[in-house]
Amino acid sequence: MRAARAGLYISRYTPPWASHLPILSRVMEVSKGPVMECGMGAHSTPIMHMFCQEQGRQLYSYEENPEWYKAHWAWATSFHKIEFVVNWDSIPIESQHWGVIFIDHAAERRAIDAIRAAKFADFVILHDSNGRYQGEYHYEKVYPFYTYRYIYHKTVNHTTILSNFIPVHTLWTI
Repeated sequence: MRAARAGLYISRYTPPWASHLPILSRVMEVSKGPVMECGMGAHSTPIMHMFCQEQGRQLYSYEENPEWYKAHWAWATSFHKIEFVVNWDSIPIESQHWGVIFIDHAAERRAIDAIRAAKFADFVILHDSNGRYQGEYHYEKVYPFYTYRYIYHKTVNHTTILSNFIPVHTLWTI
């Protein structure tokens, strides 16, 4: 699916692609530590880049689609590392504790990498987490690995925040 969407990147995009922005913005405001982006996007990459620049944080973005990778290469800086992915098993989820891991990459990898992140990130954000995508992303397999879950459903495409460290429902009272 991402490969098919990649050709549309320059010519058009749709509002559901930005449905994660309220959640991503709030989590970036309250979190600390390095940030990982699994799957670069027209909205997620720039906003995480800007938050990390302002907050003095490291951002690591990973992308498997050559078109999306090339389209976002200009964001690479001393604090923002961008890597092309050949094998998702090689991304260093378990190498440190992350403030945020944003999951929006290859359909067959989303659940696998969200489970990998359970013990290594304060917040894991799952884009496109509503039921109509369950057959594609298998997020239902992820939820038992987390203590806290909040689903943002005010947009067509839902976004879920997961954590084993912070009660995510309190994000709006911090």
